Amino acid sequence: MSQVFTVASKISKEKGKSPNSLELSVAQALYDIQVNQQTEQAFQRVLKVVTLTSAHQVDVPGGKKAIVVFLPYRLHSNPVWKQFQGRVVRELEKKFAKFIFFVAQRRILKKPSRNNKRKNQKRPRSR
Repeated sequence: MSQVFTVASKISKEKGKSPNSLELSVAQALYDIQVNQQTEQAFQRVLKVVTLTSAHQVDVPGGKKAIVVFLPYRLHSNPVWKQFQGRVVRELEKKFAKFIFFVAQRRILKKPSRNNKRKNQKRPRSR
């Protein structure tokens, strides 16, 4: 039961939405890499905080498939995650035999005012 809870905790969806089978399999693969005894401690600590918001399978030229994994922006912009991202991609590509891409899931923020003091990410100035 604890394994199911840990795999489910790797997925952060909006309230009322359930994960699809691809998201569950990617979360299971991330959990398997995390609990593997041969992985180093720093890598396990990074994988412990990894959560995915969604995952989609897309077709790429050449008749191959790719999996696009969406991560929260805060995690994707973390320099420690960027250090280990290549390793995670290689491990997941071995497990799924498909291309793996990690993309940041961003939220469009409105202009700051008195009513919205929420600071989850920096608002771009190019709008």
